[in-house]
Amino acid sequence: MEFFLNKIKYKDPDFLVVGLNKSGSYWLAAMLDAHPEINCFPTLPGGKSGVGEPHIFDVLGSIDEDGGAQFRKSFTETRDGYFADLVPYLDKVSRNELYDMFRERYSQWCDLFRKKRLVGEKTQEYIFYLDIIDYFYPEIKKICIIRDSKDRLVAFYFNQVRKGREAASKKIPDEFITSFVERVKKEYKILLDYPKEIYCYTYESMIQDSKNALTGVLKFLGAVVSEKILAEMIRAGSFEKLTALDAGSSDSSRKPGEELSTSHYRKGVAGDWKNYLDDQQAELVNSKLGELEKKMFKKYNLALKPIF
Repeated sequence: MEFFLNKIKYKDPDFLVVGLNKSGSYWLAAMLDAHPEINCFPTLPGGKSGVGEPHIFDVLGSIDEDGGAQFRKSFTETRDGYFADLVPYLDKVSRNELYDMFRERYSQWCDLFRKKRLVGEKTQEYIFYLDIIDYFYPEIKKICIIRDSKDRLVAFYFNQVRKGREAASKKIPDEFITSFVERVKKEYKILLDYPKEIYCYTYESMIQDSKNALTGVLKFLGAVVSEKILAEMIRAGSFEKLTALDAGSSDSSRKPGEELSTSHYRKGVAGDWKNYLDDQQAELVNSKLGELEKKMFKKYNLALKPIF
């Protein structure tokens, strides 16, 4: 293939935001992209910033799950066909050779977004495919956002309703809660068992003290920190700014806590679970995840969740 005959060496991406879903990853991407040394994409949901979540490593990971069906469909029909010519190689080369082809092409693709010194992307499903990421880029920096699991559950439920994947109900169904808890258990176990470095911070800490939380992320990435830069990043990631962009409008009238069910940024607050989960449902989540969460918070040196 012509691409593989050229000798151009593209720089590898510098970091990945690997999760967790409904924990503020678009918020972080928007703030990082406002830094003078960092390009991070996507900064808006649904491809409204010109590109959607790349979903490279999770689609590659799906090959063993469905025999390559999602791989063929996804890389043929999305990302403006940038990876489409690699799809036929699934049946022609070894898995490692296929990964090596995608590594070169993915680095090239990320380099298209590199207008500054550092570049990275965020796809929340990557938490389940850290082994593939490490095959591609053993030293790449990874960031993961932890959020109160009950708030995540409520946010995920309304997101699924918004997308038509769940029927709206006055009470979140218990079976939905059980299914979501199993997902979170898997995520927590991955974080506990993972032997390499992941930089973790909490959604709640970013709400309480954005400057301090962002400073930690920037130091991890090796990016410059200043009061001016932090202020601009926080402004770029403000709820008012993101909701206005998400709505395709220049208006910035909706404040955190003002709910809009049709928006990806539905409410933008912590502690919202208290409005939707009854005591029995909350206790179910706590009983299933409490011990795992304590171990995870200890491993990643996270402060205990603040009470909202």
